[in-house]
Amino acid sequence: MARLPEPAANILAQQLTSIHHIYRFWETGEVLLYKRQDPEPPSFPNRHLELKWLTVHLHSKHDAPKGKVQIYLVKGRVFALYFSPPVLIETLPDTLVVERVQFHADVMEACEMEPEQETLLIDPPAVLPEGLKKLGETYWLEAFRAPLEASERARRLAEMEGGLPEDYRELLAVCEGFRVGPVEVLGLREAYSVKLTDGVYWVLAVCGDKFLVVKEGDTSGRVYFVSHEDAASRVSFSDFAKGLAYLLRQCGASGNRL
Repeated sequence: MARLPEPAANILAQQLTSIHHIYRFWETGEVLLYKRQDPEPPSFPNRHLELKWLTVHLHSKHDAPKGKVQIYLVKGRVFALYFSPPVLIETLPDTLVVERVQFHADVMEACEMEPEQETLLIDPPAVLPEGLKKLGETYWLEAFRAPLEASERARRLAEMEGGLPEDYRELLAVCEGFRVGPVEVLGLREAYSVKLTDGVYWVLAVCGDKFLVVKEGDTSGRVYFVSHEDAASRVSFSDFAKGLAYLLRQCGASGNRL
């Protein structure tokens, strides 16, 4: 933080002190930082949905190879670190020497999320996929986001390079995700990729450190439950609604419909 001007350093310090979970993926060199939501730490003025902030070039005092750490922000808060080569993630911090820091963006330059990322809430769709409609008989489905235009939806689906469950595709035609209990169902605007030991996965729903994901390049349309507590394990489902019901149970959600 010594290289940062005081306002940025102060914001970063508050974000770092709010971290309550750190997840390390040893094989890929990825580190994810989860912060307390109450109180929520301050964000940098630059609030792009995903922003590559800086790259730290470094080497070890010992025999480890030279490498780098790339730091990414999500909505103005530090979220992900990528170590390359991955072996650097196992290196003791006091044995690393910083050679230079390369900044890619000004985090203090006020910038909200792109207009296309702004959230527009809509009334609950009149038609939902049958499995999700049935789920709505047990749980409140709320905070529906407006769907993308058909052309934009098609473009983003092509970028994901994988098969999505049919009921999730049907959902995208009427909304860009919603909230149910402690679970946030993501649309194509918010879905993001993570690299696990056996490939790249796209996150479709989030509840703390538990997720529903689809594997990039997998055309089966299956959705998987994964948890940071046991990232190697997968529970597979043939459709999104069944996976979402399982995720709700794993998150301790109870039905709140009479």
